[in-house]
Amino acid sequence: MRIVLCTALYGVVLTQAMCPSGCKCTTDDRHLVRCDDAPLGDIPSLLDPRTKTLSMSNCTLNHLDPDVLELYPDLEFLDLSHNELERLDVGIFQYQTKLRVLRLHENNLSHVQRGSLAGLTQLQVTLPIAFIWI
Repeated sequence: MRIVLCTALYGVVLTQAMCPSGCKCTTDDRHLVRCDDAPLGDIPSLLDPRTKTLSMSNCTLNHLDPDVLELYPDLEFLDLSHNELERLDVGIFQYQTKLRVLRLHENNLSHVQRGSLAGLTQLQVTLPIAFIWI
């Protein structure tokens, strides 16, 4: 009985530790993380690797770290809108093969490199096209 209780408590503590301040994380099978309006500056690297939905709207992001994105291969929905992103590099989403929705509107995107969205066959992107060089 003690082992089961300790394991359950460890799971709760671990889940809470993986949810940054200013974010809301679900512990159910939806694997949802909402960090909207949290001034994080970067995508957190200690989220549940099974995260399917990650919303980071208005988080002062100015770049995307491919090493951090690699940690979340199950992403289906990624909201990066209302940030300060200026470019999308080649292969930045190469590990997000399940990604269906990518929100990029209201950023400072000026360069989307050819191949930055390669392999994302189910993707729907919301992104204003004006002033982007490919």
